[in-house]
Amino acid sequence: MRPEIAVVGAGFSGTMVAVHLLRLARSFSADVSVALYEQGGAPGRGHAYGTTSPIHLLNVPAGRMSAFPDAPTHFLDWARARDGSVRPEAFLPRHDYGEYLAEILNRETKESKGRLEIRSAEVLDVESAGEGLRLRFRSGPARSASRVVLATGHPLPAPPIPLDRAVLDGGRYKENPWDSAALDRLPSDASLLLIGSGLTAVDVLLESRRRGFRGVIHLLSRRGLLPLPHGGAEPPRSGIPADFPRGRLLPMMKRLRMEALRAEKNGEGWRSSIDALRPATQELWRSLDAEEKQRFLRHPRAYWEVHRHRVAPEIDEKVKVELQSGRVVRHAARIVAIGAASDGLRVGIAPRGAAAAKELLVQRVINCTGPNTGVEMCRSPLTLTLLTSGACTPDEVGIGLACDADGALMDSAGRVSDRLFTLGPLRKGELWESTAVPELRVQAERLARRLLGGMDAGSPR
Repeated sequence: MRPEIAVVGAGFSGTMVAVHLLRLARSFSADVSVALYEQGGAPGRGHAYGTTSPIHLLNVPAGRMSAFPDAPTHFLDWARARDGSVRPEAFLPRHDYGEYLAEILNRETKESKGRLEIRSAEVLDVESAGEGLRLRFRSGPARSASRVVLATGHPLPAPPIPLDRAVLDGGRYKENPWDSAALDRLPSDASLLLIGSGLTAVDVLLESRRRGFRGVIHLLSRRGLLPLPHGGAEPPRSGIPADFPRGRLLPMMKRLRMEALRAEKNGEGWRSSIDALRPATQELWRSLDAEEKQRFLRHPRAYWEVHRHRVAPEIDEKVKVELQSGRVVRHAARIVAIGAASDGLRVGIAPRGAAAAKELLVQRVINCTGPNTGVEMCRSPLTLTLLTSGACTPDEVGIGLACDADGALMDSAGRVSDRLFTLGPLRKGELWESTAVPELRVQAERLARRLLGGMDAGSPR
């Protein structure tokens, strides 16, 4: 019987693992099939690229968004075949990138001649079954696989505080910011609270305006920071200095600040210093011990995020107009209470640096905090089941799963699996940079090679 590799999740990570598996299988004459499981939505799109809103743009220029590490202009060439005027520095609609990934997957489906099966199903558990694994679903019979890849992407945000049933069941609190229905039936003159002020909150803010919402929008996060914009065509930096400190957070942050100030003075712009760090970020992160990593998560993380994960300049301009109009109010605060009321939700907030709490009355709350909670607090039934059974275990800082350099998961006893693997956000605690296309495309190809190599696929043709 032909061995089957199951990939759970068909966003960017899952799609590209499947694509590389099929391509390598042809090159190595490997007799293997791939099953790609997606709970909902179109395969190849996921949360990020499943949007149909034209206002949702890529946060990285088109010239740097190839899905393939060895073909850096692949996406740009695809976009130019549709519109010859596309420039490398353009920020294209995310929906277009979803179409790009779907086309790649469709082409591989045809080329694979029946070796790829795409199934709409929610995987609830993966358990050992002899020399293989068995997948159990919310509905339908179990299926076997020789290896399983968890490519489940970003989990839903956890509530900021424990919420009672009146809030959860009242329809005014929305836990999924990527669900377009979160903005449905919102009166145009209501008040809206977005928990979080990062990229997801910016998406929801601008989409609400596109739909005609004209009420006040409250943006709330611990520090009240907004993503900074990309600059112009700044000269790229070749990399970090050879003597850049390792192993301790404070010297690293001080040196980065010094490099950014020097770049500003030289006319290169601070962004070049941040971007020069990117190829070395995973190595620098791994040089820190668990205590230093936790210190980063508690303190400079928010500032790093807004400098590192930037928005398109045109998006930044739209947000500035909203802030200047007074229709968007930014709060640096934490939530201390959310209660249901007849006219909405009453949200108690503790402003940063203030002694007294305040109360906001809003008609809707959307949690846009993103996947910033501990992995044990995630809402994924599959991840929670595997953690409970001991098939996997949290990484040393608790924001992802422990695994080896290729993504092979470790169980609760520290043993590295030869059958259960992951990539993407679930590797964030190990790699830190593990959520964007430039890192994910490398992980996907490397993992596919590991999977086939472990099956004695043979020599390439």
